[in-house]
Amino acid sequence: MSVFWMVPQLVVVGVGEAFLFPGQVVFYYQEFLNSIKSTAAAMVVVIIGIAFYLGIAVVNLIRKTTWWLLDGISDGRMDNV
Repeated sequence: MSVFWMVPQLVVVGVGEAFLFPGQVVFYYQEFLNSIKSTAAAMVVVIIGIAFYLGIAVVNLIRKTTWWLLDGISDGRMDNV
């Protein structure tokens, strides 16, 4: 299985994130109190960072417990993930 099968899914996620992030920040600046506007906007970035770290943890867990993600891209089973 080629890694290029993942390109459409990654493009959809990227486009979704590109529309979601500015929309969230605008919503926070319009609806929140003046004292917590910047804190609320900063929390978006913090949550995205935590999500990336959790994603890395999940991938590492899958690598250690299964044989789906081997070192070589051609050796693993990305279709199982």
